[in-house]
Amino acid sequence: MNQSPLPRRRLFFLAVILGLSVAAFLIRLVWLQILEGAVWSQKAQASFLRAVTIRAPRGTILDRKGRPLAISQPSFTVALLPAELASHSPDADELSKILQIEPSLLRETLSKIRDNKLPLFEPVPIKVRADMETVTRVLEWGPELHGVAILEESTRVYPQGSLAAHLLGYIGRASKSDIEKWSSLHPLDWTGKSGIERFYEPLLRGQPGHDLMEVDALGSLVRRISRKAPTKGQTLTLSVDLDLQKEAEEALRGRPGAVVVMKPSTGEVLAMASYPSFDPNWFSGGIDRSRWKSLTGDRLRPLHNRAIGSAYPPGSVFKVVTAVAGLLDGTINRQTRISCSGGKTVGRRFFRCWRRHGSVTLVQAIAQSCDTYFYTVALAVGPEKIYQVSRAFGLSQRVGIDLPGEAPGVIGSPQWKKRRFGIKWFGGDTANMGIGQGFVAVTPLQMALMAAMIANKGRLVRPRLLKESRLASGETDERPRPEIVFRLAPGHRLWDVVHEGMIQCVHGPAGTAKALRGLGFTVAGKTGSAQFGPSKKTHSCFICYAPAENPEIAIAVIAETAGHGSEVAVPIANRILQKYASLKAGGSSPLQQQVAQKVAFLMP
Repeated sequence: MNQSPLPRRRLFFLAVILGLSVAAFLIRLVWLQILEGAVWSQKAQASFLRAVTIRAPRGTILDRKGRPLAISQPSFTVALLPAELASHSPDADELSKILQIEPSLLRETLSKIRDNKLPLFEPVPIKVRADMETVTRVLEWGPELHGVAILEESTRVYPQGSLAAHLLGYIGRASKSDIEKWSSLHPLDWTGKSGIERFYEPLLRGQPGHDLMEVDALGSLVRRISRKAPTKGQTLTLSVDLDLQKEAEEALRGRPGAVVVMKPSTGEVLAMASYPSFDPNWFSGGIDRSRWKSLTGDRLRPLHNRAIGSAYPPGSVFKVVTAVAGLLDGTINRQTRISCSGGKTVGRRFFRCWRRHGSVTLVQAIAQSCDTYFYTVALAVGPEKIYQVSRAFGLSQRVGIDLPGEAPGVIGSPQWKKRRFGIKWFGGDTANMGIGQGFVAVTPLQMALMAAMIANKGRLVRPRLLKESRLASGETDERPRPEIVFRLAPGHRLWDVVHEGMIQCVHGPAGTAKALRGLGFTVAGKTGSAQFGPSKKTHSCFICYAPAENPEIAIAVIAETAGHGSEVAVPIANRILQKYASLKAGGSSPLQQQVAQKVAFLMP
């Protein structure tokens, strides 16, 4: 039996459907090829073009005389190319032997590449500042080291080694918190971790460039099509004097502590030393784990900047604050005499003085550091007044120096003690406060500000390190001006009384800083010996400014557990003052004029 033929109606519908399909295909083809041809051409081109970031060299950091403190130098970097490793994973052990790096570090990097945790077309550095032997070895192996490249990059170098390390800081790979702070950072970028490197990171970083690269179907780099050069970070000139910095560090060497040297009139920091220290070059290529463990495990904390981050009981140095509080309050004046028989009874406790001074005036009490005098003044003035005056000196607060990690310190008060410990304030607390003990702790920077405040007769200028910043073009971007942050009875005659007491501390017959008499110019200073802890160990403290008649320099020194201020801190300040005078030789400063006049007088 024959099969019936397909009805013509069905054939007609099939032909219509086929015709519409062909028409739709042709219309879509015309749309893609003609109407949207340019758009799809760009997309196709983009599929084989990749922009590879070129990191900018960090800006240079100079001292006030233009000498380099931190620079960026060209160097070779061994890097992995994730795009080329996507289809090929090298043997980590073999590659680590060739490159002479830790296998664990290499495995960790390769794992991140395999898991797509790193950008596909960004080179991943695995050995920064590679030596020529390593570079030659990589080039010799050539194609066998698939996905390994030699890059020319800039490396951070600190020409002075450990000198000014805490002040300059160091760099490291950007962390998650760094990227949250500065969104333009990339996980493989180097960024400031402490010091000036951290505080001025946005200025030092510069603007990255990029290479526009052609890649093949497998994502391997074929050729560079174009390049946008990076812009180097800004050049920062600091107020620091390299010679004074070196002298301060050498004078302090071997004794945990800190030194701050500054100009009272401008707030410029001339030197800032903290011991023990470290070499920031250790971090430039990525610090090895054993050295990092050694630094972070050291109980003396060599990475910590004691000059701004550690608060100490200032001891007798604080007596100048108590004196100002008493003079402002009217409780005492220049002629006020108080008898010292070796101490003072407060409540049921006898507070000792370090010797029997007899009847002394305020000037004599400052010069001879009579505890009894300042016990009495503090009790008469009260803790609230001393607290208020302390705040005007910049104590118990961050004064805003251009460095991270500044500690506020502590100046106690009845309200503070109640809030902190839940107990009331006693008369003994006030007596201790009067001589810089008890609930009193200040940083070495704040000690220098105390000296600067008296030198300026009631005006406190914000301390700063940046003297000038310049763009890569050489144009000046910023030049900070001195900024007065606190005023306390500016120009009042009370400052002359404290000033005279500090001069007598050095040049008076019973002064406690006699070692500074032979410098050839007038120095105003105050020694301090601060006991702390159950063991009653003593920190050696000293503040001063010179020349007393027209102050150019203020100094604060603290040497931990070193004894009395006159024994250790004063000799350290002596070396710095001598160095400053020698640097001014041939100049016209008041300090040098006094030296020249004395030399001329002694010559036959």
